[in-house]
Amino acid sequence: MDPVVVVLLQSWTLDPWLIALLVISSALYGRGWWWLHHRRPQRFGIWEFLAFQAGLLALFLALASPLDALAEWLLQVHMIQHLVLMMVVPPLLWLGAPVLPLLRGLPRPVVKRGVGPVLAWPPLQRLGHGLTHPLVCWVAFAVSTLAWHVPACYELALQSAGWHEVQHLCFLGTGLLFWWPVIQPWPSQPRWPRWTMILYLLLADLQNTALSAVLIFSERILYPTYATVPRLWNLSVLDDQAAAGVLMWVPGSVIFLVPVGVLVLRFLDAPRVRRAAFVGTALLLMGVRPAWGHHGGEVRLMEKAGPFVITVFSDPTPLRVGPVDLSVLVQNGDSGRPILDAEVTVRLQQHGAGGPAIITEATRQNATNKLLYAAAVDLPASGLWELQVTAQHQAQAADVACMLMAVPPRSMPYSWWPYAALLSAMIGSVALQQWHRRRHG
Repeated sequence: MDPVVVVLLQSWTLDPWLIALLVISSALYGRGWWWLHHRRPQRFGIWEFLAFQAGLLALFLALASPLDALAEWLLQVHMIQHLVLMMVVPPLLWLGAPVLPLLRGLPRPVVKRGVGPVLAWPPLQRLGHGLTHPLVCWVAFAVSTLAWHVPACYELALQSAGWHEVQHLCFLGTGLLFWWPVIQPWPSQPRWPRWTMILYLLLADLQNTALSAVLIFSERILYPTYATVPRLWNLSVLDDQAAAGVLMWVPGSVIFLVPVGVLVLRFLDAPRVRRAAFVGTALLLMGVRPAWGHHGGEVRLMEKAGPFVITVFSDPTPLRVGPVDLSVLVQNGDSGRPILDAEVTVRLQQHGAGGPAIITEATRQNATNKLLYAAAVDLPASGLWELQVTAQHQAQAADVACMLMAVPPRSMPYSWWPYAALLSAMIGSVALQQWHRRRHG
């Protein structure tokens, strides 16, 4: 095993205060849950118990495991730590419906003379009522996430242990607020209709995607501290930064969209509506290529040239006038291993037109798949185009060429039809559900 990995696996931060807090919380919850389970098993089942204990375990791993040590050197590991604090620990804790078990787990005199009067204090109740409003929860979560990823604030947390703990508390606290209206732990009551949580989660996913895109596509180092620490496994700072953005984007979106799917299925509770929604969605997906399926585009050329094997991809298909993505994979001709430090140039010339050529550099920073070199080109006219790709690595260079056909751009109504169809399907599903309820109401 890699010696670095062995050392990191031994880097546990066993803070006695953290361990004591988690053990006491686990014991109190377990004691209260056991009492409630025997009296209300339908509300406090084994799944609630397991969810709460899993949330405590996830919190321990985020703050005490080698993740915390490795986060000082790799931004992508730091991102995993933050995702666990914001998007894994809070929903697991709330799924455990912890309010009553924790209160029931405390000694009765403590609840009667201490905790109970404090919780019944009107100013505290008004504060809690205001903080758990869905709008406050969403804004607090979004502001905390965006603010702490501003380079100045993030650097402050990296340089100061105290501010680093404040950052983690903000992520955990706003995460608990954010997931409160979504999970709605028993016995709390919803403040907004349940269907609004779909929009609530989708808007959160939108801001998460925008922030992750900044990390993925930025061509400069956003957090200079990571440029001064030892680089593990020869991973460059920009590649580490892009990987952190991918981790924020993909797992983060999955965590947001899973409850969206659950809410949609509950909302479309009528079998007839569910079948109609399923058929409509399937037909829509047959005609719309999802954005997350992009892996470089259509293969236009794969050729061995000199010491390399060069593969050229293009997107969209077919090529149209306007923005075009050209991606290149450069591999060692003998081993097939991807070459990640080559210089790749893309040259486009309209066939037979004699006009100026479009010459641009393809870089890995521009590519979503970091095995590729990508370049964004704006095709000005339809017709036949000559594409030439030159790859240079160390003292070796080679080039490949092919012809591309570009078709005229789509009209505006045709370009927007998938979104109009999706909106129509959603409106139709809601209308069908309301009709069904009125008919059988």
